[in-house]
Amino acid sequence: MKLGRNDTCPCGSGRKVKRCCGVDALRDLARLRVETAEELFELALNFPRYRPRTEEFDAWARAAPDEPTDEAIEQGLSALDPPERERILAGFASEHPRVWEGVLADFGNDALAAEIVLKGAVVAGVAERLRPWDESFPLLEDGDEEVDPIVALASSIRATDVWSVIESGETAEALDAIPDELDDGEYERRWTEVLDLELRNRWTAWHDERLDVLVARVRESLPDPDFPVASSSVLAACDQLDALRQRLAAALLSDSLDRIYATA
Repeated sequence: MKLGRNDTCPCGSGRKVKRCCGVDALRDLARLRVETAEELFELALNFPRYRPRTEEFDAWARAAPDEPTDEAIEQGLSALDPPERERILAGFASEHPRVWEGVLADFGNDALAAEIVLKGAVVAGVAERLRPWDESFPLLEDGDEEVDPIVALASSIRATDVWSVIESGETAEALDAIPDELDDGEYERRWTEVLDLELRNRWTAWHDERLDVLVARVRESLPDPDFPVASSSVLAACDQLDALRQRLAAALLSDSLDRIYATA
């Protein structure tokens, strides 16, 4: 339905559009709310802490379609019990209050915003359980040299399933502060030094637990009959997780920067 200048303003004032918000302002508001809704929906994609992690949801997600329909998303929501819903919403609000308050203010409907966030968490929860190695396994399969276990494991885990967009962005800022005029050797040394420092400052017990969960999922999904060599390499790397943990975490943090530089 097209909104006319003489129609009642949808803001609730009771006045006509032309005497209240105005058509252009309402269009701008509608556009802002659409953009904010997209941001709310993508929060769980950008912040892996706020994805469902209960056994009930995990059981549902295993059988969910790769691209959930509206009906499937509603089913996923029903698999989230009240404490898990509260954990997702309250966790984000408490850890990133400025971001959370900003998007709520822009959207203007807290209840609907919460529903959109939870639906996005359902979709992100399904997506993180899909095979991440469809592009990397052919390369591992056809390689002539022995595969570095770090490369094997890192290619089997999405970096964005471990690191949030804020962690990636702040790490990118720290790396960008390295002077460009350094020679290649010194620049590489400083880059590794800064990355290791960022890793030490950001790594938490949650990251440890998260890495264990993701590696366990990789292990459960293998061997892949289409890629026996790659499967063997990755499974061998899974067995070395305790020894590889810090190097793997650094590799995934480095890989997570791709999304930052892709939008720069």
